[in-house]
Amino acid sequence: MTGRFLFVCGGTGGHVIPALAIAEELREASPQSDIRFVGGRRGIEGRLVPRAGFSLERYPAAGLRGLGWMGVLRFGASTAMAAVLGLGFLLRYRPQLVVSTGGYATVAPSVVAALLQIPLWLQEQNSAPGSTNRMLSRFAERAYIAYESARGAMAAAGELRLMSNPVRRELVEEGRRPAAREDYEYFGLQPGIPTLLVIGGSRGAASLNAALREAWPTLAEGGVWQLLLQTGEEEIESTRVAVAREFNGAPRARVLAFIDDMAAAYSIADLVICRAGASTLAELEAVGRAAVLVPFPHATDDHQRANARAMTERGVAVVIDDAELDGPRLIAELDRIAPDTEAGRRLRQRAQETLPAGSAAQIAADMLERVGIEVPG
Repeated sequence: MTGRFLFVCGGTGGHVIPALAIAEELREASPQSDIRFVGGRRGIEGRLVPRAGFSLERYPAAGLRGLGWMGVLRFGASTAMAAVLGLGFLLRYRPQLVVSTGGYATVAPSVVAALLQIPLWLQEQNSAPGSTNRMLSRFAERAYIAYESARGAMAAAGELRLMSNPVRRELVEEGRRPAAREDYEYFGLQPGIPTLLVIGGSRGAASLNAALREAWPTLAEGGVWQLLLQTGEEEIESTRVAVAREFNGAPRARVLAFIDDMAAAYSIADLVICRAGASTLAELEAVGRAAVLVPFPHATDDHQRANARAMTERGVAVVIDDAELDGPRLIAELDRIAPDTEAGRRLRQRAQETLPAGSAAQIAADMLERVGIEVPG
């Protein structure tokens, strides 16, 4: 027996990557099943989903939060068009189960699926759920939440299950292994030098980039760290030029708009500087990497600050407020938790003791059970 499964996700890697993690486990467990994706026309799903080998339908989508009346009109028009297109697709494809992992691109197809009485499941990554999943919970048969604090906001769902955020199996397996010379060479860096990995999410983070541009001359002169920095498309050139001034002919830094092989990046990272999106934190826990977290200050309901607090309570991260982040503040924190300090050793040891939870495989197994597919063994 084969199944027909649809994943609805869009916008940022934080929404798309958990869906891919579940879909890959589903494909592994049931190779004959038909697994497809629906997303927006402008999000990172257009890059990641086809690369993972899945079919992707893309519809117009616009956000609503914080917009004026023109934005409301655009939201209404794009949602109506996505609903019409999604209706046609769903009637042709007739999935047995739809899983939405959030983002405003998911609203129309998820609601249409529910109206067609196709079971809808949600996977919510954050401690404070976004407005999309809060609304969709009214139509959901089941919702998976990664934080107990999300329970109240998702209470409208038919069933709630507490389960850690899904992480792609390949990333866990490759990211936790000892770094090889080829991993360093892939990024043009040197084996044996402590590596600072800075990731601002799929769209980059301007404040992280600015702080690194300011701090790197001092960090480069100190000679402790080498740098792998992902900037996003908008600031790649300005950051690359600023950091290149400190190269002095030595391959001590690499600046990329987007890192395609995150497993290799994590494998060489001795410390990560990043935002506190739930999917990124799940990856850090899965690969056992300590971090300096800079929560995005404009996240919905300030959920990144709550996410970061959970990491500091476990002793695997330190937090710098975005308003306090600049070159000197970053240098001071990196000096405090450098590889040769007691605080740094303790932070990394606690992070490496974390074990991956395997929630992607469990959710995939639940999906197969829901549609009546038995998996051997």
